[in-house]
Amino acid sequence: MSLYINTQGKGKDIVFLHGWGFHGDVWESITEKLVHKYRVTCVDLPGFGRSTDSTSKSLDEISAKVASHVATNACWVGWSFGGLVALNHAIKNPLLMNKLILISSTPQFTQSDDWPCAISAEFFKKFSNELESDYRGVVKRFLALQAQGCSDAKDQIRQLQAQIFKHGDPAIDIMRNGLALLQHTNLRPKLATMKTPTLLISGERDRLVPPAAIKLMQQTIPNVEHFSIKNAGHAPFLSHPTEVSDVISAFLYE
Repeated sequence: MSLYINTQGKGKDIVFLHGWGFHGDVWESITEKLVHKYRVTCVDLPGFGRSTDSTSKSLDEISAKVASHVATNACWVGWSFGGLVALNHAIKNPLLMNKLILISSTPQFTQSDDWPCAISAEFFKKFSNELESDYRGVVKRFLALQAQGCSDAKDQIRQLQAQIFKHGDPAIDIMRNGLALLQHTNLRPKLATMKTPTLLISGERDRLVPPAAIKLMQQTIPNVEHFSIKNAGHAPFLSHPTEVSDVISAFLYE
């Protein structure tokens, strides 16, 4: 089973991991600004986009699969679900990752008594149940949530819709498995043990990963920095590509 990898440029290695339902092309707005200085690799995660591998289902399997196809000691950049994959790899294999950048991502996406700054379990259950009967409707509603709060929400929804269906529809079981990982994963207990220098990039108006979650991560991860993008929602690299690419470059050269 193959994993689709697109690598461009020369220099320090950066690996980009997309969010749930998407593929590596979603990064085009910022990678085009970085390929002149870095070796940029965009991955289609297993089962998404052009990656035909549908056997890697657990977070460990997915992160290991990606690691086996990209340069060792690279900086991994993960957005939302992709951030969960990248964070898992940083926790399990700290010596194999140079730096970690999490964009609108969190170690626990579902609310709990000790983690209220997240999405309700009912939200995930409802979306998962509706995937079979109204796949595209579910995806479009999820895209609307990602753009909610953004200053140019309508334009961002159009961008997200154009990207997510670009290479066809991911299999329902892959989408459901991704939702299950988002719903049930909790990497919070391991954050304090992290050794990888980490940058958190967040959207000031993100409704899926609220500022309170980012604040708690800052208090727990030992070597962490944070940059908030004003007027941005859940996908700040789409609404503010120059700002995000500049922040990434500055972090890599520290």
